[in-house]
Amino acid sequence: MKGPVPVESASALIDEKIKELGDWRGKTLAKVRELIHEADPEIVRPFLVCIHDATPAYTRETRMMIRDLAPLIGRRLSFGVVPDWDGQWPLAAHPDYCRLVRESSEELLLHGYFHRRQRGWGPTTLFVGSCDEMNGLDAEET
Repeated sequence: MKGPVPVESASALIDEKIKELGDWRGKTLAKVRELIHEADPEIVRPFLVCIHDATPAYTRETRMMIRDLAPLIGRRLSFGVVPDWDGQWPLAAHPDYCRLVRESSEELLLHGYFHRRQRGWGPTTLFVGSCDEMNGLDAEET
């Protein structure tokens, strides 16, 4: 696995990707970067990418993200791991996946246990097969 790209190259790459967005997201990200650099022109901050909903159910996709991100950021990855996604993908039954995320990341985060909706319904529910774990929670629960 290659190491991360030099900071100057990474910064230029980020600026390029932001320009490619060409919508409100790009404008917002550009403004945030501008404000950060105004506050501290010499700032050099490596960033950490967090992959949300890490589960053996998405092993292929996880491998692809690691493959594509590693040349840019090395191991500066964080995985929000779901220990038993939808009650059907227990980590204990997938040691190769556990090794993959452990060896490819700087940190692992616990992200729910089953990652499934306890109650409520919303438009997202149709698209995610009832795995919209925050749907139906009130403000105190989120």
